[in-house]
Amino acid sequence: MQVQDDAVWPAERREVSVVVCTSGRPAELARCLDAVFTHGDAPGLALEVLTVHAPGDDEAMARVRDEFPQVRIVVAPLRNLALQKNLGARHARHDVVVYLDDDAWPAQGWLGALLDALGNPRVAAVAGEVLNPDGSLQLGRIAIDAFGNTRPIAAEHALVAGEVLHLTGGNVAVRRAALFAVGGHDENFAYHLEDGDLARRLAAAGHELRYAQRARIHHQRAPGPHRRSLHDRDYRTIASNQVYFAFRHVRTARWRLALVPALHQAWKGLRLLGLALRGALPLRALPRCLAGLCAGAVRGHYRGLRAAPILPLPDLPPAAPPASAPLEAARHA
Repeated sequence: MQVQDDAVWPAERREVSVVVCTSGRPAELARCLDAVFTHGDAPGLALEVLTVHAPGDDEAMARVRDEFPQVRIVVAPLRNLALQKNLGARHARHDVVVYLDDDAWPAQGWLGALLDALGNPRVAAVAGEVLNPDGSLQLGRIAIDAFGNTRPIAAEHALVAGEVLHLTGGNVAVRRAALFAVGGHDENFAYHLEDGDLARRLAAAGHELRYAQRARIHHQRAPGPHRRSLHDRDYRTIASNQVYFAFRHVRTARWRLALVPALHQAWKGLRLLGLALRGALPLRALPRCLAGLCAGAVRGHYRGLRAAPILPLPDLPPAAPPASAPLEAARHA
């Protein structure tokens, strides 16, 4: 379910934990944190910021300690975005968790707009607007269906049957209690669609989701472990997760689930070929991307048939006590 009213959260209840999951991007992370502390202020706001690092992220952690000593550092046992998000939520002190990409930087008023959108207590999560570095729109109000397909939708347009509002994971606020009530992020999604899976599970549990256009961030799409460029990406993981996503959310016969996601990945392969022919994807990268797509589709079917969701947040723990030094945790509590 979704709600679009403009209720405002009373200032005395504004307590938020900003969680930035990161791996190998010290410069981008520093830019992100600088913008959070510059634009994350709001009347009556109690703000804490946590960075959740993949193993071996020593340069970034050293820079955080040096330049942002007020930030709490958490170290994950492996590089897995869903796991890192769950660790951030586990160690957060406040009732609202805001997830922000490390290669993004928020605009003025971003955090207040997210919290204002949580003014209605029925709203469990809010997604904000994502802009390109030049200010053009990257991601606005997005719908996601049971196959993991997304599409932009205008504010005046309703969702169609089978869709829910997508919670774009690089700019989203979620009530910690609601997050724990559905088990957190499924850690089978090491990268890609962990946010859409959470959105569909929150909606299925009866929670309402919302989009806040005024909660704007800029996003660079920096290269990283899963992305060399805009179109040269880790398609093995992407395809695997999209097929696994369909097995989790499509309610149909198993034989259809074995067929339809495969057809989706075949269509994606044709799109990659078109990108290469237009010069948007280097020709030398096309074989690797197509091979990853095929391997990922096979792996996704295996995981969909055999793997159970990994939802490690079954109970909401008590609020963490205040700490004077950054927190470093090697694994789940």
